[in-house]
Amino acid sequence: MAFVNVNAPRTTSILSYKIVRFVGTTRDALSTWKQARVTRKRLEKLSDHQLRDIGLIRSQIADAARR
Repeated sequence: MAFVNVNAPRTTSILSYKIVRFVGTTRDALSTWKQARVTRKRLEKLSDHQLRDIGLIRSQIADAARR
């Protein structure tokens, strides 16, 4: 008869959870970075007059894109 310790940690489940969480967090971070990059590129194409119309100056583009 085999002995099964039901109180033993489920390392496979824990490892799987950590891997899934890491992949999800990495995917979210890359998505956020990509969205900020696209926004920054679009804002950089605007003229100074257009930027003023939306309440920005050129030096604020990077910060505005990260919001």
